[in-house]
Amino acid sequence: PRAPGGGGGGAFAELAFLAIARNNIEGWASVDAMGRLPKLAELRLQDNPLTGTMRPGAMRLVVIAKIATLVGVNGGEVRARERVEAEKFYI
Repeated sequence: PRAPGGGGGGAFAELAFLAIARNNIEGWASVDAMGRLPKLAELRLQDNPLTGTMRPGAMRLVVIAKIATLVGVNGGEVRARERVEAEKFYI
C-alpha cells in the first residue's frame, strides 16, 4: 500500500527507524516527507532547529499527528491516547 499523500517511500519504502537528531532540520516539509514513508515506526528528531520552535510536548504532538505510522518518537512510545490527543491538537 502507498503512504498517504502519494509516494510510497520509493527507495526507503522499508525504512522503519530513522535517527536524524542534530541534522539541522529547519522546516516542516522534512517532517511531511517522512509521513510518506509507509513503514516508519520510530523517529529520533531531537536537537534540530525545528524542534526549538515549539514546546517539546507540542512538537511531539505535531510530529505524531503528521506521521501516522509512528509508534515511537525520540525514544518514547506513542500510546493510542496520545495519538488521539495529537490529532485533536493538530486540528
